[in-house]
Amino acid sequence: MPGQPLSKIKSDAKFTAGAEVFKAHPEMMLMAMQTIAAGAGIDYVFSYILTNFLHADPLTGMAMYAALSGGEGRKAVLKAAAQTRLSNSDFLLTDIVFNWTAPARKIRNDFAHHLWGYSEDVPDAVLLIDPKCMVGFDIGVRMANMEMQQSRKIIFPTAYDLSLIRVYRKRAIDDAFQIVAKASETLVILGLDLQLSDGGGISEDTRARLLREPVIGQQYAKRLVSEKSHTP
Repeated sequence: MPGQPLSKIKSDAKFTAGAEVFKAHPEMMLMAMQTIAAGAGIDYVFSYILTNFLHADPLTGMAMYAALSGGEGRKAVLKAAAQTRLSNSDFLLTDIVFNWTAPARKIRNDFAHHLWGYSEDVPDAVLLIDPKCMVGFDIGVRMANMEMQQSRKIIFPTAYDLSLIRVYRKRAIDDAFQIVAKASETLVILGLDLQLSDGGGISEDTRARLLREPVIGQQYAKRLVSEKSHTP
């Protein structure tokens, strides 16, 4: 389960953002860092898979992948390479696995690029703060200062938007880690198999292992039915 918005737990909560959270909640922050580390492996495997598809040396393939701008650009190039190299059924399964990792990649990106903090109003949790929360408050302060200068009246800035702050207790962070670690492990299985086949296909053993993941198996069966119904 993702973290709950702080606004739903305590609408007037006070919080502290910054590195002090590591002292306040070292165990939970260690779990958060482990989640980031597991998620970093996902991009690494994606770059390695692209290298296999391109028959490039690892340094060249990884440099090309890293040079691509944004997640959507990387996804488009990887998908195009897979579609060119793989059979229809192998591409279908690979595409589903890539899409299946999207929630894990979002968790990793949020954990890595959002701010961390804590609140004495929620003593058993850490806070994941969307930067928009801080930017919005700073803009509000500047606007209030401008209005005060013009009106000569005391104007208070708008409060922090606590709906942009997620509350992560130990269970929620552990759930996030499990999602990211499983996605990374599954991609490694696919990546190693494609390496053994030099990017040419998925073995039956690996196909069976991937399809045992309920969501992947369901999406694969659904897509097969859809494609057959559109085949003349």
